[in-house]
Amino acid sequence: MSNVQVRLSKESISEIDMLRSRLGGSRSEIIRKALNAGISQIKAEIALKDYLENRTTLCKAAHFSGMSVAEFAEYASKKGVPFYRYSAEEAEEDLKRLRKLHEDSA
Repeated sequence: MSNVQVRLSKESISEIDMLRSRLGGSRSEIIRKALNAGISQIKAEIALKDYLENRTTLCKAAHFSGMSVAEFAEYASKKGVPFYRYSAEEAEEDLKRLRKLHEDSA
């Protein structure tokens, strides 16, 4: 493990100490947990943005974020983003097929 020196505000140190008192462990352990959680969140946000902008696939976005495809799809859904791509043209074609099926069965 490598060392990194970081300057933190008094407010951040107070927050870290509060978490340490609630969770136990050292300041270093709390900072590592917070950093890992923050990195995971940032990666998920980048992956979702890339997915929304059609720069990556659902599978690649999930991999980049460190989630399974199902987890990433759920994450996207919670953010109001459908995990599937369904164009207006595809919807129109499906509607045509459904109308034809309905006509044929009547």
